[in-house]
Amino acid sequence: GELAFFEVDGEKQKMYCQCLCLLAKLFLDHKTLFFDVRHFWFYILTQQDDQGDHLVGFFSKEKASAFDYNLACIMTLPPWQDRGYGRLMIQLCTPTAPHTFSHSTGERFPCRMVVGGAANRFNRWHLQEILLEVREILQSRAQGWAR
Repeated sequence: GELAFFEVDGEKQKMYCQCLCLLAKLFLDHKTLFFDVRHFWFYILTQQDDQGDHLVGFFSKEKASAFDYNLACIMTLPPWQDRGYGRLMIQLCTPTAPHTFSHSTGERFPCRMVVGGAANRFNRWHLQEILLEVREILQSRAQGWAR
């Protein structure tokens, strides 16, 4: 199926983001923050099929950080691990990625997908390029497993 990313504001969708953090706590021993989610953006990776979207993983980033690299948490659910999804999420959240944009507040949100105009078109193009690369990796792995 196709992959999709969704951006969720921890302040506006508090319960949903808290549940994501609690889910991550099941798999990440070092995960400590899961109640105060209002200062974070959550980026949800799903795989789509005819039954809907299925959670693959997510990462969260601080809305305001003293550092350029403000990744707070990243998790790929166990059934989806070793398929390149973690690498995809890391590529999308690194501050050196070409889809990094500065917003009018001066804060940097490298992974923010909700931007307008040409920046949004560039995000879609760049994401498509990354997804095509991931698809090629997955296809080559599948061919290797079939042997």
